[in-house]
Amino acid sequence: MNKPLPVTSAIDAPGLLLAHEREVDPNAMFIPLVVRMKLDLSGTRISLSDWQVFPRDRRMSLIRTASKKETVLFNSTLTSMLRDAGSNIRSAKKVEPAIAAQWLDTSEPESVQRFRKLARVETDWRSLSYFARFVLCYAMKKGDIEFCRKAIQDLSRPTAS
Repeated sequence: MNKPLPVTSAIDAPGLLLAHEREVDPNAMFIPLVVRMKLDLSGTRISLSDWQVFPRDRRMSLIRTASKKETVLFNSTLTSMLRDAGSNIRSAKKVEPAIAAQWLDTSEPESVQRFRKLARVETDWRSLSYFARFVLCYAMKKGDIEFCRKAIQDLSRPTAS
């Protein structure tokens, strides 16, 4: 197995939610993938019900923070949100950060390559952002070929400046 890149390098998540996430969940009631990625990097787990305790504006603030490079800022924002929610939060847990996660590998893992081929998604692993790699691995974990196709297509679109 290839040596994973340092966690501090895995910070290039795009500033936008996936189109699919925006369409099916405009109020961010489900934890978006960019936030899931940062939770993995920071070694924090929260439940869906805990996420939903946060007011919409706080959820959107955390999404924006997760879209930025600084994992330290994300951790600080999340800690503040958890503190402000107080007794409403039931299960924020510290776990090992995802240092050995497949999406951090410098070359495409065989399991991801097989899934990508099954989904008929052509892409170069090395040219993908860490967020795109995370999304591809998430789709594989879920076994969701259609989501994989849509997400990679969405991530392949040029962003408006």
